[in-house]
Amino acid sequence: MVPWKRVSEGNYLYGSKKCNAKYLKHLIIKVGGGSMHIDEFISAYEEIELTKLNYLNPSAPTLPELA
Repeated sequence: MVPWKRVSEGNYLYGSKKCNAKYLKHLIIKVGGGSMHIDEFISAYEEIELTKLNYLNPSAPTLPELA
């Protein structure tokens, strides 16, 4: 699981990725020059951020394999 860290109001780090979150009928994540629904954002960045976290801390536990 990739950790979320609040930097300031509306600004977060998702792993090492800086983003802005806003609730407009559903959670919108602004990153780069555009915005995405939270599900799209996690689908796009979860694997990248998990790889970065594993590279920085190879002894950290990984996600269990799905049965």
